[in-house]
Amino acid sequence: MAKDIEIVTIKADCRSWNPKMNRCECVWNKKCMRENKQCADYEPIELDRLIEKSIEVLQSFAPPNGEPYYVAYSGGKDSIVLLHLVKMSGVPFDAHYNLTTIDPPPVVQAIKANPDISINYPKRTMWQLIEKKGLPTRLRRWCCKELKEGGGNGRFVLTGVRWAESPKRATRGAVEVSQTRTGRKERYNFDNEGANQFKFCPTKGAKILNPIINWKVGDIWAFIERFGLEYPAQYDEGWSRLGCIACPLGNSGKRDFEIYPTYRVAFEHALKRYFEAYPRPDGPGNEKEWIDWYISGGRGKKVEEELFAREDEEE
Repeated sequence: MAKDIEIVTIKADCRSWNPKMNRCECVWNKKCMRENKQCADYEPIELDRLIEKSIEVLQSFAPPNGEPYYVAYSGGKDSIVLLHLVKMSGVPFDAHYNLTTIDPPPVVQAIKANPDISINYPKRTMWQLIEKKGLPTRLRRWCCKELKEGGGNGRFVLTGVRWAESPKRATRGAVEVSQTRTGRKERYNFDNEGANQFKFCPTKGAKILNPIINWKVGDIWAFIERFGLEYPAQYDEGWSRLGCIACPLGNSGKRDFEIYPTYRVAFEHALKRYFEAYPRPDGPGNEKEWIDWYISGGRGKKVEEELFAREDEEE
């Protein structure tokens, strides 16, 4: 952020304002988050315009053969908004949740109680995977590929990905196509000519549509409030995002294990079995100490490579 950008008073109707966390979540303006102020590029929420555009996108990209969309549902606030928009649009769909075996129990319980959601069960649980691969880390995050990213093969997949969530997601396309034969990945905005051509050109590769990619956190909560949608109570308890318990990309492992202590026990038991099957040169390893290292941030490329050197081996 340029040093001469004016800092103005907080405006709670700004698109980057998170009412649950009581802070600005502009991805690019770190000063906003540190000082709890909103930067001068304030944008008011224009919910009707966003809803109209998202519904238009859903209807215009709907497969012409009548095949339903595959909605990738996680149980978080963005998925909740996405699913409601899909229903409002009137397009055919079926919604699916990949059971990771490590999501917060209240989230899983709410999904299981929702008749609109089908649950995909994994081939191996998180604990079985740790026994074979060791702990997932920031540099070796095999867990998403194994537990979250499957499903929807050959289908037109809808996700709740948003540009404002992170710098990495800011590089995602509104429409994404991966060619099976060449491995080439193409990304388009909604109104891009390539995206318009894609509507009518069949492909055997992965097809993803992100209808709320241009929404910000203030838009999400304004939508939930307007339509009275139910959402996980964790958001009211100070959780900014929901995800897997003790995710290596977050810094909430200590909090998560305090809330769900049985999950720490499960981590330790699985890691102990990993050390028994694949002993370290300097000894079996102390699983409790390694879990402490894990929830403290788990940083250190050399440490990770030495500890879990076999993760990339074929099984």
